Amino acid sequence: MRKFSLILFFLLSTSFSFVNVQPLFARTVIETQAARVSFATVPIPPPTSTPTSTPTTTNGDEAAVIARLDTPFTLYLREWATISDTPEQFSLLLTSVMSDSRCPATVNCVVAGQAEFMLLLRTGNVISPKQFHIGSYPTNEQNKVRYAGYAVELVEVQPHAPPPDQHLQPEEYQVTLVVHGDDTVTTTPEARAVPIATATPAAERDTAAIAAINQPFTLHEGERASVPDADFHVTLRSVTEDSGCLSVRDCSVMLAEGTLVLQQGDQREVLDFNVSFTPEQPFDYDFAGYVVQLVHIEQARNGEAVATFVVSKPTSPVKIPDPQRVDRCSAFSRFDAAAILQEEVAQEAIANLVFGPLASDGHEVQGMCGYVTTAFSDARLIDEQVPYIASEVAADRAMAAAVVQGDDITQLLQLAHLVYAADPDADPNALLRLQTELTAGFYENVISTLTTAAETIPDFTVSPIQGIGDEGVWLWQRLANGYFALLITREEETFSVVTALLNTDAEELTVLDYAVLLARRFDQPTITEISVTPEATPEPPIHVTVTGCDQVRMSDAAAILGESVYDPVAVAGQAATCLYVPRSKQALTSEEAANIQPEHGLITQLVTGADVADQLTSLAEELKADNPNADEALSVIMQTSLLAGDTQGALALLPQLADGAENWTVEAVTTIGEGAIWIWFTEDDHVYSAVLAADDTGAMRAIIASLAADRDKDEVREALVTAANGWMK
Repeated sequence: MRKFSLILFFLLSTSFSFVNVQPLFARTVIETQAARVSFATVPIPPPTSTPTSTPTTTNGDEAAVIARLDTPFTLYLREWATISDTPEQFSLLLTSVMSDSRCPATVNCVVAGQAEFMLLLRTGNVISPKQFHIGSYPTNEQNKVRYAGYAVELVEVQPHAPPPDQHLQPEEYQVTLVVHGDDTVTTTPEARAVPIATATPAAERDTAAIAAINQPFTLHEGERASVPDADFHVTLRSVTEDSGCLSVRDCSVMLAEGTLVLQQGDQREVLDFNVSFTPEQPFDYDFAGYVVQLVHIEQARNGEAVATFVVSKPTSPVKIPDPQRVDRCSAFSRFDAAAILQEEVAQEAIANLVFGPLASDGHEVQGMCGYVTTAFSDARLIDEQVPYIASEVAADRAMAAAVVQGDDITQLLQLAHLVYAADPDADPNALLRLQTELTAGFYENVISTLTTAAETIPDFTVSPIQGIGDEGVWLWQRLANGYFALLITREEETFSVVTALLNTDAEELTVLDYAVLLARRFDQPTITEISVTPEATPEPPIHVTVTGCDQVRMSDAAAILGESVYDPVAVAGQAATCLYVPRSKQALTSEEAANIQPEHGLITQLVTGADVADQLTSLAEELKADNPNADEALSVIMQTSLLAGDTQGALALLPQLADGAENWTVEAVTTIGEGAIWIWFTEDDHVYSAVLAADDTGAMRAIIASLAADRDKDEVREALVTAANGWMK
């Protein structure tokens, strides 16, 4: 297996994929900290057992402000606080800024105005079924929220309102809050009173709340909720004032009495109920093929009862779509699939490949585009507690990949179910909570939730992935007949997913390497091609010239490779990446260039943004791996330079890292510019050479060649420098 590690750009920039070629980039992503500043995500904090007298903050994935009752603390947006001296570890999350009407600086206002925010609250492991509104204006207690026996009070908002021509960014807000034990408001009555019959029910509200199947919703007396997809409606016609928890602090048992009006299509029923129930065993009622659950009831701030319901559809066999065969998946080819599966794959792709186990919710699953292996055994046994191919295809193993938008809840929950199904002791409400969080727009909880679940299952190994999007995770599960792999990364509200069922001979790092390359391809924009009329010639087809592929002249490319070349072709799916193929080899189209690696060729690429840090970090790690005398301090300096956006400074350190590395030559090329370097790497019957240089914006320009072993080193260096001077100056 060829190393092919120096010319990581052939692998990272163009994502060329071969079963017999193993890139080493993904290993570096896991084992080293990629130099990328990613959006900080804060998962739901775990309960803390160490109270502190003053608010503190813990770093890392479990970042949360730790505070105490009756003690003010300050939060930024998307930051959790846990009240450590409450039995149920009461927590709150400042989710968003709703409005800011405070009087601007330098302006005299008749009304002071206020800043308004939304809060998500939690007691124990139960998240509030809705977000709560809180403002900074104390009149009518607009600055207070009461929930589960606690009162949250907004004390101060900083900074002060700016002048009228300026605006605060959401991340600038600092909100000071304090949590009190809410003994002044009775969440539920302490003693059971005589039920009061409601002779005349409260009038129904004019508008209905919109709910969804399996999504919790709340109703006050007289309110109505509708589930449009099911033509299902729930009205809380009446509820007695005696309904609620056993006491202010004890909701282990709840009592509820009242009347519901249920309607599905033309069916309608009035239900009188008088029940007791617990959080673990809610009250449920079957109607018109659906189940209506009363899961919680308590008193609101105004003394009205608030009930939380869930409408669900009884479990039924999931409808799996018939396999839809297509020529290829739009974002990747069977060559990529073969590289990940490490075996032969079928020529055609499946546009809607489905993996089990499946959540029995009665919905038709969509599936993802993927490829199946040619190997198939009629004796294949299916264990529905571990991943398997659910689609009707004659194959033992398969892989699929897709870009999933955050609002595509069905796809994301199906991926989560593949993990949760492996744990017979998993919390049965975990997926329901995840669905609720997704509905609320908390997409960043998906990866942390999957990570937490997989870490508790012995058959899983879990590794965080950095450098692709905002966050990512790699899951590897040992099965009786092979392995299951899942790579999922998130960029804001968009997820890149690569998943596979593999044979017992599969190597985890090889699978991971190619999965990372594929995910990175999803994360990059596609270069636009512009067609022109090719010259008439008896030679093999000449590819169209593409905007952005004229920085290096064909004569310079020929001088580097030692033979004439075809016109450059843009590599499909790779931004600002162009390939020159020698005429002694088969010509490639733009699509073929993304999936077939020529033995010899030349790549030009403009590398920007976080990709600069990713690629230079990987190159530095390869140099260190082959150089036992490498100075570790240089790596630290290089990381600092990359974080500061100093690409030139980072490049200038590579010759020192390479000093003493076997088979490597890395030299500074001052004629091109500050920090420009030339690289020469030999291995077996191949030579790789490159010139890398940075511009003033921090972007990096690269020219990389894969050469025959007999190419003259000095001749190649001179030709590369000449080509680089033409482009980089």
